[in-house]
Amino acid sequence: MFWLNPTHGWYVSTLGTEISSLGAVLHYTTDGGVNWTHNVIDNTAGVFGVQVQFFDANNGWLATFNANTLIGNGYVSTDGGANWTFNGSDSDGGVMYFLDANNGWKASAIDDNPPHNISHTTDGGSNWTAQYTDNTTGGFNAIHFVDANNGWVVGDNEKILKTTDGGATWTPITNTGLPVGGNNFTAVFFSNVNVGRIAAGGEDNRYSSILYTANGGTTWEIQALALPPSVGKSNSNSASKTQIADDTADIFSIYFIDELNGWYVADNGQITHTTGDPLSVQQNNLNAIEGFSFYPNPAQDQLMLKANQKIDQVEVYNLLGQQLMLVKPNVSSYQLKLNTIKSGLYFIKVKTNGKTGTYKVLKQ
Repeated sequence: MFWLNPTHGWYVSTLGTEISSLGAVLHYTTDGGVNWTHNVIDNTAGVFGVQVQFFDANNGWLATFNANTLIGNGYVSTDGGANWTFNGSDSDGGVMYFLDANNGWKASAIDDNPPHNISHTTDGGSNWTAQYTDNTTGGFNAIHFVDANNGWVVGDNEKILKTTDGGATWTPITNTGLPVGGNNFTAVFFSNVNVGRIAAGGEDNRYSSILYTANGGTTWEIQALALPPSVGKSNSNSASKTQIADDTADIFSIYFIDELNGWYVADNGQITHTTGDPLSVQQNNLNAIEGFSFYPNPAQDQLMLKANQKIDQVEVYNLLGQQLMLVKPNVSSYQLKLNTIKSGLYFIKVKTNGKTGTYKVLKQ
């Protein structure tokens, strides 16, 4: 996903499913996401949409990847995304980020097996210079640079790398606060050298969360994404609809035009727009009900709920606003079973005696 300003944005998605892809589609808006225009780039079986980036309202590039041939294709547009011209192929299957039309970086991303390479170009991608080789398991999923020196790469197997010298050297970041094991990082975006967000998810979805830092990665917070009153809703291709799911969707793209105003794109074309800083797990709960309590937090397979009055209804939502559970206890003390949902950060929405409160729970 890429936003030029609050009104003009683009993102690329995949036809079909993750298991059976049927081509790549570009979506673009000129009214802040109220309406989207859809443009099929390639309808070949096996092709995935990977990335899109624009340098101004007219000129941009787009990348796809063919899982059958293991070849990545590049396209360029000079009319805002209405038409695209093929611009070459490569076998790296990489993810890229450009600071301008000439200067960019590419991280190879075909599979989990090393080596994984990071390269730099100064001529718009005509030539690439190898900068760094990572020999650990876990492919790269996303790359982002704030300026010519400061950049980030994230990937599978809990991989986060940071550079402060333009990609010549990279430092692993491991102090995210997430339990070790099972975390894949799927997207990264930094508004400046200090403020950034990383999406955690992956195949097993151990933690589908947003990691937030305000100090360049020295410390991190786990943040929530979908906030009431939008809980239970998502936006897909400009049509608002209720999403009912039994799993947690992966976030595969993040873009912020400043520190607070941004967008997340997840599986199945779900788009979430935020205009305020998401709540961290350390912050207060929303609309807390007097006399209501719950424990433990973090929780494992069950959560004890207690209230002064009978608890009328309990709903559980994931970070994208998808309702995962709905129960009507009709008692003042209730043991909520969490064994059917995967580890991650969730909203618990409680109704009792005509009042509603929303609480954040971390399931381990």
